[in-house]
Amino acid sequence: MMSQNRQEEKDRERAGNDYKVNLKTEIIIEDLYGKLSEILSTQRKIQRVLKELTTEEKTKTRDYKSFPGRIKTYAKP
Repeated sequence: MMSQNRQEEKDRERAGNDYKVNLKTEIIIEDLYGKLSEILSTQRKIQRVLKELTTEEKTKTRDYKSFPGRIKTYAKP
């Protein structure tokens, strides 16, 4: 009977430790998920800005090419 009680106590300690480890792991995973969400949000913002800049650059280039006072260069024959 004494051996059984000691085994039950060890089992309870193990279960308590497992609970603590699982809880800590869950907290770490939630923190990582939050950080990943921030990174993805920032990445989307950067992509929008890059797209806007690319579109502006294309517009400037197109406007420059259609500008009537532009100096034309010709290739030598």
